[in-house]
Amino acid sequence: MKFFARHWFLIALATVVTSGFLAAPALAPLANNAWLKWLIVAITMFLMAWPLELAQFRSRLLNPKAPLTAAAINTLLAPLFLWPLAMLMPDDIGASMVLVFAAPCTLASAAVWTARAGGDDSVAIMVTIITSCFCFLTTPAIIYCFIGQTISPTILTSMIWKLLICIVVPIGIAQTIRLQKSSAAWATVNKQLVNKVAQCGILSVVFIGSIASALKISDSSTSGYSVLIVISVAMMLAVHAVVLVTGVSIAKTIGLNRDEQIAVAFSGSQKTLMVALSVAASLGVTIIPLVAYHSLQLFIDTLIADFWFKREQ
Repeated sequence: MKFFARHWFLIALATVVTSGFLAAPALAPLANNAWLKWLIVAITMFLMAWPLELAQFRSRLLNPKAPLTAAAINTLLAPLFLWPLAMLMPDDIGASMVLVFAAPCTLASAAVWTARAGGDDSVAIMVTIITSCFCFLTTPAIIYCFIGQTISPTILTSMIWKLLICIVVPIGIAQTIRLQKSSAAWATVNKQLVNKVAQCGILSVVFIGSIASALKISDSSTSGYSVLIVISVAMMLAVHAVVLVTGVSIAKTIGLNRDEQIAVAFSGSQKTLMVALSVAASLGVTIIPLVAYHSLQLFIDTLIADFWFKREQ
């Protein structure tokens, strides 16, 4: 039971992906309902942002070097490291890889893993807010620069508006509601419950995306597709590790302390699943590489966080 309680999300993730593939022929209409997916995304983003206590990083506004460094690494450096590798893969898989690294920092896990390693989680929270609030511009811009030639301007424009309405606006609404003390107190006390409901929203989008991916794969005549997906995930994990180590190195170079170095490492390298999933659904790109990557990203970062924490004991 302890194992299930600790790893229920990863188990559920594997279950919904498998179920989506098996039920794809019968549930094909569900995969084509774009607004259902974006509605789930908006509700999920609201739930993920509601428990965030922005007061934790207000002091950071006076000393923003660490969060701005991590935000720059997350938004600029990570996609640049990935791009040459993505170009080696078939268009569909390469596009999925680009979507992963075009997404902003995670809304929850970057702060959690930073704290787990003994770092300054206020930096990670600030990076999350910065990258999430600007993702309606940065994510389409990265996609346009790396794979834009295969996407029409109309789709990119639509993506900007959808990201603004379904990612940025719900975050703003959630934080506005937190201005009411009773609402903020309830969300803080029930943070675990709210986060679990939000994770169910992520699972719903994964399920719908799995249906679309299964239908796409069934129409593909490409041989060795599974092998290419495994290679793509391995490439992304390698880039994640390189960006994490680079983040520590840059943070040391500019004079940040150990707690800030850890925060820059995790918030600079981690990417959110929610935004990548929603954009993949809009573009009709396979979600298998990005779901596999995000699952393994959490596993690897857990090992790294625990190692750093024990090393300082």
